[in-house]
Parts: sequence; structure tokens; C-alpha cells
Amino acid sequence: MSRWDDMRKRLQDLFQKAPDSNIAKLLRLAAEPMDEIEEVLWLIDAWRDLDTAEGTTLDAIGSNVGQPRGGVGDPIYRALIRSKIARNLSTGTIDSIIDVLSLALNSSPDTIRLVELSSDIVTTEPAAFRITEVPLARLNEMGMSSLQFVQLTKSVAPLAVRVDYVSFSGTFRFSNQNGVVESTAEGFSNIAGSSGGTIGNVYEGGNVPDLPV
Repeated sequence: MSRWDDMRKRLQDLFQKAPDSNIAKLLRLAAEPMDEIEEVLWLIDAWRDLDTAEGTTLDAIGSNVGQPRGGVGDPIYRALIRSKIARNLSTGTIDSIIDVLSLALNSSPDTIRLVELSSDIVTTEPAAFRITEVPLARLNEMGMSSLQFVQLTKSVAPLAVRVDYVSFSGTFRFSNQNGVVESTAEGFSNIAGSSGGTIGNVYEGGNVPDLPV
């Protein structure tokens, strides 16, 4: 209900409440500017929210926490700001690393899995970990490359702790166990690319493009 409709309905019955009445026209002159002002105030409030802020407004939020944009788009910049806030509170434990990454990606912590190499039977290393599960679909939504995610992970890890590798598990299957071409959501995509499985990837060390982290 608009403010104008509400004002008309609140009139006493001795007044004409029809939209084309003189009193209704007078109320409309007052109500419409008030609605416009309220809409702008709600927009300002929404743009102060990290999840909805854009452009220079998002830059201002990043500046408040000491996180430069570095030329990345808004979705990745939101992730950098979230991770910056979380890193300031991180204790460097495996659980806190997962919390920081999940907050940066705006995803559930159970979508990220870390394994400490100190407990690995094959490769025992006291100060290293590997990521065996990552929400690849969420990275695709944000436009964040796998290498950029690796750099973000390295910035979250404590000093002198090595990131062994990161596994980006995909969901694509060429065929099912009976050899029939996969036709489910894990198979080939449609022409629009809105369905179908995703291809996985593995990072095993090396240089990555710079992010401002």
C-alpha cells in the first residue's frame, strides 16, 4: 500500500476518499514526495550493506577495513573485504582458516575441506595443509579464478605454513557406470550453458596472479 492510499483511508468518513476527490489530490501532493524520499533512504541503507554495495560505495567500505580494490570487480572485491575482516580475527587454526574462506566466498563452512599434512601418512609435513574440497560453483558465480582463490588461501594461512595443493572438484561425468552418456545435471550442458556438470582443476604450487591481499 502506498503512503497516499494509506492517508486516504485514514480520512474521516465525512471526507470524500475517492482518488479523484480534491482532498485526495491534496494528499497526493504530500504523499508522493514522501514516498520518493523513503525510497532513497532505503537505497542508501541497502548500499551501505556489503552484500549489496557497488562501485565507489564498496570502495569506501573496503577503505574502512584497509582493503584496496586492486582492479577486481565487485563480487571478488566483496570476497576480499570479507576475508580481510575475518583475517583480523583469525587465530590461524584450521577451523579459523575454513571460517575465513567460507566467509570470503559467502558459502557454508562445510563446503570447504582442509587436511593437515602433519597427519598425512604419505606426505608428513608439520607446517602445511591441502584443500581437498572447494565450492567451485561459487567461485564461478563470483568470477574468481582458481589461481586467485589459491592466492586468497595463501593470504589466510599463517606465516611459514605452506599450501600444498588445492583440489577444485568438478561434477561433470561423461557417462554413468553402465556406459550410457550422462543426461542428468552432472552431464553435458544445454546450449545456454545453464545446466550440466562442471570441470575440476588442481593447483600444485607455482606463481599466481596478484590480488591485493
